[in-house]
Amino acid sequence: MQQTVATNIRFPKDDYLALRLLALSEGKSTAALIREAAGTYRKLKTASVRSQLSLAKQAGNMSVKIDIPVSELIASGRKI
Repeated sequence: MQQTVATNIRFPKDDYLALRLLALSEGKSTAALIREAAGTYRKLKTASVRSQLSLAKQAGNMSVKIDIPVSELIASGRKI
């Protein structure tokens, strides 16, 4: 069995009641519903970060080399 950690979360009363009703309608405890939601959120965020890192890596591999000396860029008023 996976080790768990107890925590205390406070919700506005209306949000808690809505969560409680949703949990009851799905035959789950409120805690189980919140754990499921947190796990789904974590997976989505992890996938999003991996996707962003992949895009950044691809962008880095697609960089274009400019054969203009920096001194010419500065002389023409362009920022590096």
